[in-house]
Amino acid sequence: MKRDWKRPSDGYKPVCGYATQDARREWLITHGATPDELDTLSGTLSSAQLTADPDTTKPLYYWQLYSLLGEDRIWEVVGCFYERVFQDEEQPDFRDAFVQISGIEHHIATQASYWVDAMGGGRKYHGSDYRLHFHHTHNAEKVMNAAGAQRWMFHMRLALREYDPTFRAIDPRISGCILDFLETKMKGYRSHSCASSTHGI
Repeated sequence: MKRDWKRPSDGYKPVCGYATQDARREWLITHGATPDELDTLSGTLSSAQLTADPDTTKPLYYWQLYSLLGEDRIWEVVGCFYERVFQDEEQPDFRDAFVQISGIEHHIATQASYWVDAMGGGRKYHGSDYRLHFHHTHNAEKVMNAAGAQRWMFHMRLALREYDPTFRAIDPRISGCILDFLETKMKGYRSHSCASSTHGI
């Protein structure tokens, strides 16, 4: 449920979390960074690097989203997404894959914590990408496939569409940046799945 809110005049204060640098590295890899460039760009991200450029004609990176949205807004979007998932009557097998793991509150808390962490909100998701991949491999394997990814994105796009007017009032780059985050993660999952399926061959 959306609530009336105002962003602090000086924005939210971003901090590097457990997953922030991994998320940024994943983006760099999927966008063609070389090993030398990755080495050059390694290191703890500064507050300035985690803060969105106020010039909306400049790129916005998803590790800067917390500086614009804060924690509550990220939780709200994730909550909107899972409400849609848990009410999915068109594809009940997809819905039930989540229901069988845990209740909606657990799903919201886990995913929102990862998003906040990856997006520059500090240490909220202990274990970073290792924990994320473990969860997807051992708990969410029923939806970690092409059909599941398509349905997942269907619900997420609807959630983002609902919040798009709010986002645009803050910064018109936000919705596109979140989609970039999700598309980058999807590419990473596909690469991880391919590597796992061919291991030992």
